Amino acid sequence: MLTGAARLRSIALLGGLFIPPLWPADIEPHLDQQLQTAYDQIYDQQFQAARQTLAEYKSAHPDDPMGPVSDAAMYMLEQFHRLGILEKDFFSGNGKIFTNKPQRPPDPHLAQAFHAAIEQAEKEAAAALHKSPHDANALLADALAETLQADYDALVKDQGWQALKEIEDASAKSRQLLSFCSHCYDAYLAKGMENYILGQQSGFTRFLLHLGGADTDEQKGLQQLKIVAEKGNYFKSYAKLLLAIAAKRQNDKSKAKELMSQLATEYPNNMFFREALKTLG
Repeated sequence: MLTGAARLRSIALLGGLFIPPLWPADIEPHLDQQLQTAYDQIYDQQFQAARQTLAEYKSAHPDDPMGPVSDAAMYMLEQFHRLGILEKDFFSGNGKIFTNKPQRPPDPHLAQAFHAAIEQAEKEAAAALHKSPHDANALLADALAETLQADYDALVKDQGWQALKEIEDASAKSRQLLSFCSHCYDAYLAKGMENYILGQQSGFTRFLLHLGGADTDEQKGLQQLKIVAEKGNYFKSYAKLLLAIAAKRQNDKSKAKELMSQLATEYPNNMFFREALKTLG
């Protein structure tokens, strides 16, 4: 079935006119049900099943950078689970997220696998973008790789300033993608995290970051994460989790309970979601 733009071009051609395409052919991100299944398995903490699903996906799509960037998301969240990072952020009461240091060293095998997946995703994204600079799938993977690297450096490696630089870079890549693909909603993850995390810094630090071009509006960041939670694809549930943690830290138990209830229902094997929901009454 022809889209409105395609019908317009067809009519124009029949009338002897030529109207060039209104957007590149590769502007739409590649959304795949098998990849969505892998993310559902990751959020449900079925990591072995997710490994198998992603291996099958990468075998069928060897040049798609969303394969290795999804591997990276899996290894990161598995490392978070092992270290109890998100649990500490949820149950701690200092009013900020992403500020709790891990109490034990990360698993070296997961760390190595994470970094290798990030490197592979960036390599494949660069190759795709060299062929087509408006490849939405590659731009999304590139932005997500930088976002995941920032999350990992901040939460696992406790390298806050390095993470700030990475989240700024990820946000810039997301802005590039969103400039021509406004419905690539997962790209709002980087922008939302930049605004929210940097917005929690001291006033002087925010001023310096803003001078450097960073976005530091905490409330705007929450709104951008809400876009991912409501309209996103693979990172929809991750955004919901971040919003639930933020709501809990802001003493908005009603919102935190609403989001955690959705996550616990959708992912019954994730014990963190169930325990968090219990604490909210």
